[in-house]
Amino acid sequence: MRYLVIGKATNFMAGMQPPQVAQMLDTLVLPSLEMLEKWEREGRIHGGIFAGRRAHCMIIEAASNDELNELLPTLPFWGIMEWKITPLAAYEGTVKRTREMSQRLKGGL
Repeated sequence: MRYLVIGKATNFMAGMQPPQVAQMLDTLVLPSLEMLEKWEREGRIHGGIFAGRRAHCMIIEAASNDELNELLPTLPFWGIMEWKITPLAAYEGTVKRTREMSQRLKGGL
């Protein structure tokens, strides 16, 4: 199954001093981005960062909702991001259903 996954950074850095921000970047953000880069090289995801924003999107191939629920929390920045996940239907099935609908409509059903 394919999922559209959008991650948006929360305002977790508000009020932090620069050394604290650097620590968060080093311990949460960079390791997560490196994991996403690795997953993209492996073909597990396709996506990228929204230009000029602290947000990204990706298409993830996962066998089930459970697999996706196990995968995303492995990202170190998982807890400081807001996530929006949308399951995607394959074009193949949509073409078939649309063709069948057209045929029924042509037949007056």
